[in-house]
Amino acid sequence: MKLDSFYKKLARFLPLGIEARTTFHQLCTAYAIAAGFTLAAPLSILGQYNNLFYREGDKKILYEGMMMPMFEILVSHWFVLFGAILLGCIAMAVLFYLHHRQDSMSIYTMRRLPRRRELHIRCLTVPIAAALVAILLAMTLMAVYYAFYMWLVPPQCITPGQLRFLINELTGGIF
Repeated sequence: MKLDSFYKKLARFLPLGIEARTTFHQLCTAYAIAAGFTLAAPLSILGQYNNLFYREGDKKILYEGMMMPMFEILVSHWFVLFGAILLGCIAMAVLFYLHHRQDSMSIYTMRRLPRRRELHIRCLTVPIAAALVAILLAMTLMAVYYAFYMWLVPPQCITPGQLRFLINELTGGIF
């Protein structure tokens, strides 16, 4: 019953005729696939970590002067599907506007409503919220993988300035 209430609330932010349940399930599926794809990032880190050592019998011995590749080089390509979700959110907004203009022909009704911004609210709210969720999920996963990287790699093998470079990349150079 609570999900039905959620879907009814969500439907207020979707164009008329677009089913809230289907939209929500499609977004959740996209997030799950993108997050699942990033699970290969820790494996990439582990593979490079194992290259730092050689074995003598039962002992793992660190190669002298070996450095671990930078974190973003190891994991950034695993986050490509989150970029695809962001592009999908832009496409969703365009399709919502087209739905009003071509499919349902409700553009004329939307223009006559007392709330002038109703069309924009119905066409932009869900795509913007979906994009923000994707960004937050990607940043959370990136932080978890970074913590794993820092915990795993010996301090003498870490390239200096990694955190600063990562923050710069995540914020688009603001900081």
